[in-house]
Amino acid sequence: MTWILYGTEGCHLCESAARLIQQFTAARFVDWYYQDIIDLALEETERLGLFIPVLKIKHEEHHWPFSLVELLQWHHEQYQTEALLKPI
Repeated sequence: MTWILYGTEGCHLCESAARLIQQFTAARFVDWYYQDIIDLALEETERLGLFIPVLKIKHEEHHWPFSLVELLQWHHEQYQTEALLKPI
């Protein structure tokens, strides 16, 4: 599962969120990338622009501020759900 951090250039909160995720991924493997909202459809740019930075995990959007503890919780929940969905 890939996490997506939505933000835009020049947003200091987005930079803080990206650093936090980088710290987290130093200890836990998470496939993630940064998506500049300017490259999205106009409707998405306008919607996300009100809340950035926004971290999308699966279909859930988490608005800033979030913490390392919350990242750990979301990571744990993600892998619990995936384990339940795996066929035996």
